[in-house]
Amino acid sequence: MKIRLPKIKVVQLNCGGTLIYEKTNFNQASSVRIGFSVGSAQNEINGTAHFIEHMYNHCTKKRDKETLVADIKKYFGTSYNAGTWRFATLITFTRVNSLLDQCFELASDMLINGDLDPKLMESERGVILEEYKRKLDLQKTSIGIDHENAMLEYIYSPQQTLGDEADLAKITPEVINNFKSKYYNKQNFIVSVAGSESLGKVKKYVEKHFAALPSGGECAPSTLQNIVKPSNMQVLEKELDTPLVYISLKCVGLNNPKHYTMGFLCEYLNGQNGKLFRLVRESGLAYSISASRCHFTESGSLDFSFKASKENVNKVIDKISIVVDDIMANGIPEDRIKQAKENFEYSFKESQTTNGREAVYNAVSYITKEPFTSQADIKAVLDMDKQTIDSYMRELFSKNTEVYVTIGGRGLKASDFYDLKTIKKMILKGNK
Repeated sequence: MKIRLPKIKVVQLNCGGTLIYEKTNFNQASSVRIGFSVGSAQNEINGTAHFIEHMYNHCTKKRDKETLVADIKKYFGTSYNAGTWRFATLITFTRVNSLLDQCFELASDMLINGDLDPKLMESERGVILEEYKRKLDLQKTSIGIDHENAMLEYIYSPQQTLGDEADLAKITPEVINNFKSKYYNKQNFIVSVAGSESLGKVKKYVEKHFAALPSGGECAPSTLQNIVKPSNMQVLEKELDTPLVYISLKCVGLNNPKHYTMGFLCEYLNGQNGKLFRLVRESGLAYSISASRCHFTESGSLDFSFKASKENVNKVIDKISIVVDDIMANGIPEDRIKQAKENFEYSFKESQTTNGREAVYNAVSYITKEPFTSQADIKAVLDMDKQTIDSYMRELFSKNTEVYVTIGGRGLKASDFYDLKTIKKMILKGNK
């Protein structure tokens, strides 16, 4: 199968900021992420960056609310969205190339010329407060954020990103203008485009419409630094009748192309024919269990997740240990490696018509300083033999790997389950 290898270019713009560009064959259309590499991590008052993002949709110094809403529908279409992350606030859209010039003009007006109508701000406070309450309700039945906070170098909470009622009351026009004056500038401006429009035209459009980007200002250090991280093992009170369990193996230095081999391992473990799925399902210990991979800056992780009764949680961990022993002894079968490589090739072929995903990945990779997937990475993955892949798997289950465990449910105690030391002994280098 012939696949398209990504050719990503990082260009410094004459108007200031950075353009991450990838040429694709996306049927005369392009996907765009555009905004500033600042987000909730820079909040001095919780919710500030997110509040500004919500105000994008209301009015500018050039467009009243009615005109702005009409132009968003006309130029961005139904693909429009905006989001606030820890380290970025971005507008997203996918449009035919013939409308890109108008789209960039609209984006520049929303990002640079936003107007702060006090009545609209008051209305938006209520909207954001409801969003905050929904997030809190979601956390009552989820352990994902708690688990991630333990693994990574920062703490996330809905209050940090959205703000609670007291925080939102403090966000005034002056607070917003100060935040934008400090961070919405040339240094932090970022554009990610994946599409069939030429780099020359994209660059021309952006530089024309963002010529008025303010100078000066710097991206301040994250306000999430110097925090106390949760322990590697957490047993949490959650509104879950059946305990939910996440177990992660975090391996530092697992960069391209190594982290792709974890995808091969996940394919081997998951699904109706998956080694781990069958072992757990056929024993009646849990209805389902899944293995997935994550790639962080300079590290990666293999994540197991499952729901099981309190009495069966340790028994499922026993099964994971058995599977790890098998991988350490025999690796991944040749036929499953071949199948995984075919799926890997297919995913890159499909990416030619799924620009939105590429624009997202390219922007996030640049902001978080993760390496882009290169032609050499893809070739290296496809050329890997069984011995090399199995060697990476043994590295993953070595003593250098950190283990994180989070269990959530009603009325649980740490003494109900194996402790972290026992789990590490079972999973790292098998049971040896």
